[in-house]
Amino acid sequence: MKLGKASGPDDIMVEHLLYAHPSLVYHLCILFRSIATPSYVPKEFGHGIIVPLVKNKTGDLRKTDNYRGITLTLIISKLLECVILNQCADSLNTDELQFGFKNSLGCSHALFALKTAVDYFNFRGSTVL
Repeated sequence: MKLGKASGPDDIMVEHLLYAHPSLVYHLCILFRSIATPSYVPKEFGHGIIVPLVKNKTGDLRKTDNYRGITLTLIISKLLECVILNQCADSLNTDELQFGFKNSLGCSHALFALKTAVDYFNFRGSTVL
């Protein structure tokens, strides 16, 4: 989890967890076990604050398509997600051609794969639609 990010509805930031008393780890373990055992997630973990961010600052700020929304969620729920992801990472597999939501991969990698495929078929006399 990155430092310096905005807090969610609970006004807790990553820095609060980082610099908290060590006993917080014990209490978070109790909380996470009490969530995992009966498979019940508190409804507050689903709460968030939606913040509109401008996509293009030089574009028309009156147009809604010039904005994208991000949701600020509870830092404790993000921490739980990180713990679950860490524990289940070996079991979570994705296709090698998935580029979104993967570390160190993004749009430029997807565009490279597309260009490579188009070049491959064009070189062999085929057309790509």
